[in-house]
Amino acid sequence: MVEVLVVLAILGVLVTAAVFQVQSTIRAASSNTAASTALNQMQRARQRAIDDRAIYRLTFMKITSGSPPVTVSSMRLEQVLLNPGGPNTYILVGNIALPTDMQFVNASGIPTSAAGTPDGFGDGSQAINFAVNAGGDPTMIYFQPDGRALTQTGEIANGVVYIARPGDLLSSRAISMYGGTGRCKSWRLISLSDGTTAWAT
Repeated sequence: MVEVLVVLAILGVLVTAAVFQVQSTIRAASSNTAASTALNQMQRARQRAIDDRAIYRLTFMKITSGSPPVTVSSMRLEQVLLNPGGPNTYILVGNIALPTDMQFVNASGIPTSAAGTPDGFGDGSQAINFAVNAGGDPTMIYFQPDGRALTQTGEIANGVVYIARPGDLLSSRAISMYGGTGRCKSWRLISLSDGTTAWAT
């Protein structure tokens, strides 16, 4: 009987360890999927603008609804039809959501110094900010036929979007963009030996 109990206890420990390992792997995969989704949609918008010789607007959205409230983060891509004599027309191309456990959010504890933010853009105070030192709505990017990315007011849209699982600092991911070229880069937050965190590509 004692031997059976010892074996069961060992099995219990192994199963518990395996469950924690699987959960950790699933959470990391969800974080990486969210970052890839955002990066791919930004790259897709830029390429569509170049291929079609048209302007495409990418809008980052956070919509909370339901009871209990659930927040869904998504990206809406639209082609912009310019109308010099009146309001522009926007044709919906697609709307892609992040995994349900991930949101556009700047988790508490991410680096906020200019030297510590992805590509040195902003101060990490906004989850979505592609209008750093520029005007217009910071959640909108207008990709141009020449590959550039501009803000709503026509400024170069340098900036960052932060993605994380609420309450989970090390799930943080970021996508930075140089508006002058429309080129994007993916980042992940890592823990350093001194207890601080830093962004790594």
